[in-house]
Amino acid sequence: MKKNRKGIVSKFALIVIALIFLFASGPVFAQRGAGAAGASYGPGAVDAPTTQGQVALNLATLLNLNLPPGATAADAISALTALGITPAGGWSANAPANSGFMAALYTSVQAAVTTGTVSGASLGTLGNASAVVAAAGTGAGLSGDMVVAAITNAGGNQGQATTGANAGSSGVFGFSPAPGAAGGAGSGGAGSGGAGGAGGAGGSGGGGGGVNPSPSS
Repeated sequence: MKKNRKGIVSKFALIVIALIFLFASGPVFAQRGAGAAGASYGPGAVDAPTTQGQVALNLATLLNLNLPPGATAADAISALTALGITPAGGWSANAPANSGFMAALYTSVQAAVTTGTVSGASLGTLGNASAVVAAAGTGAGLSGDMVVAAITNAGGNQGQATTGANAGSSGVFGFSPAPGAAGGAGSGGAGSGGAGGAGGAGGSGGGGGGVNPSPSS
């Protein structure tokens, strides 16, 4: 009987110890599992939000502003501010670029276009404030849906904003040079054809001249 009691007590003690271990270690395992599922680069890590400074750099690039080599967000913000482009509430380079910021930025850029501070030529191939602001946003990593909705709600053109958002997410920045005029045709020469005329800026050169028949002897 005594041996049986001792065996029962031992088994009960082992069960109690096992339960204590499970309760103590359970939260640790749960935390590890949650960290692995919700993190990009390890437990607790999260992707940094897109900042106003990143959007400012993209916008300054799209507007072809004269930034120094290796320009910073502060350089871009300074150049944009000089054109009167300042979202309501002012710039904050390290603050997240949310929908309210994008709406205010569009309003400021559109106002600069309306007053002539920003010329149509400065808007490049995108051609309008809705597209340029949208491209600056998605190029910095913002959601296209969020950017388009913010610009549209601020009075921008939805179709133009969508075009810009697609361009920005595809990595299209800066301006494509306008095609130059084609060069003139080269003059014919004895033997081989003459050289083609020089092309205009961004244009193709003209075709070479035709081959003249050699004079008979």
